[in-house]
Amino acid sequence: MLALAESAREPPPPQPIDRSRLRVSPVVDGLTHLIERTLTDLEERDQEIRRMGEMDALTDLPNRHLISRRLRTATLRAARSNTLVMTAFIGLDHFKLINDSLGHDSGDWLLNLVARRLEAASRQTEVVGRFGSDVFILVAEGIDRAHTVQQSNSITQRILDALRAPFAFNKKRLHIGASMGIVLTDGAATSPQTAFSRADSALFAAKAAGRGRIHFFDTQMQGRAEERLDIETRLRRAIGERRLHLALQPQVDSAGAITGAEALIRISGDEPDWMSAASFIPVAEDCGLIVDIGQFVIAEAGRILADWARTPDSRDHRLSINASVSHFQTTDFVDRITEMLNHHALPGGRLRIELTEAVFALQGDTVKRTMQRLRELGVGISLDDFGTGYSSLAYLREFPIDEIKIDQSFVRSMLDANVIDRRLIEVIIDIGKTLQVDVIAEGVETQAHWDRLKAMGCRYFQGYFFGRPMLYRPDTPMSSER
Repeated sequence: MLALAESAREPPPPQPIDRSRLRVSPVVDGLTHLIERTLTDLEERDQEIRRMGEMDALTDLPNRHLISRRLRTATLRAARSNTLVMTAFIGLDHFKLINDSLGHDSGDWLLNLVARRLEAASRQTEVVGRFGSDVFILVAEGIDRAHTVQQSNSITQRILDALRAPFAFNKKRLHIGASMGIVLTDGAATSPQTAFSRADSALFAAKAAGRGRIHFFDTQMQGRAEERLDIETRLRRAIGERRLHLALQPQVDSAGAITGAEALIRISGDEPDWMSAASFIPVAEDCGLIVDIGQFVIAEAGRILADWARTPDSRDHRLSINASVSHFQTTDFVDRITEMLNHHALPGGRLRIELTEAVFALQGDTVKRTMQRLRELGVGISLDDFGTGYSSLAYLREFPIDEIKIDQSFVRSMLDANVIDRRLIEVIIDIGKTLQVDVIAEGVETQAHWDRLKAMGCRYFQGYFFGRPMLYRPDTPMSSER
């Protein structure tokens, strides 16, 4: 019974092969060669297993497990030498867009090229690895406490410079930037997991600040990281519990008659208030939930337009929905729009897609093809926040745009002593007339705003003066307060 119990125990984990403890007969025969070959195969297999556990399969860079061990060793050396260790998370900007538009094989190819550039740019006291997805990691030892800023900036600029040069792909030149989140640690009880968490928080802050940025971790980031995690958790729960809703803000013409509405996403929280879109949209973009939200918006927009079609007063209204950069460049974006229109037997002209300039910044040919397909459906394209970027006029020339929206920041200051903003609004209205595209002013909050904009020649308006966003209810018709 004892022997049976012993044999039923879980076998011990495999140990590295130690040839010094194995004795092979000196007789040279077939059996000897077989044993030698078997031992060699086992050693090679053992080395391969070890390598698989330490190296990233795609890029052949150290993975997070090996980096973690090396970081632990580096912090011990830093404690002895009274220096610091820099841990930097390197996040590729808009990598998901390239992955979605060109395919995962192209994305893998790009990750390999990035890995090779990072290897070439790193120094002897630095190690580069892949942490996961589109995030790489760099650990640099020997940061002098007296020259922390200078050394850190030198390293980060060297890394970012290595990624600024375009990548050649299918006779095209792909530009992909990066953001970096950095934490400096010494040997004082800072675990690799803590360093990784703090570098991740700093990376998120860098991307939230506009991408292409470098952020150092500070103690306030820990609170923001916890808040971000809380928002992501609540967001995932809300999606799972179907607590997404659309609120509609009316759009009116010069006579104050409703011409349509903009649909704005809202989430019902556990508390009486609503979770702010300004809080959860950046988190949704970062964690990949923005596409799920976008799919909900398309489906709900179809239901609203179908309801409107059954009512004479709203039959001709247009509904504008916002599409994120990530969602717009998914391969099935137009297919989803097509399915929605066909399902409800709706004309495409009832729908408009609002895009920010960020959509136009990457893969212009792909964006143009998507817009052309939408145009074939009759769906309109609206350029949101017009005038706040650097290339708005170029976009109007290059892409099939049907509407431009004057950013509310210009409207709100137009009645002040800010002559420049008033002149900018006049120029935008003139551009719309010249190109024969609709112009709608956002942020109209007072009668004075409305009167001045009408005097300038603006024909369409949106803002609190006409109505705040209200949750859509089929039994409650949309109305303007004017």
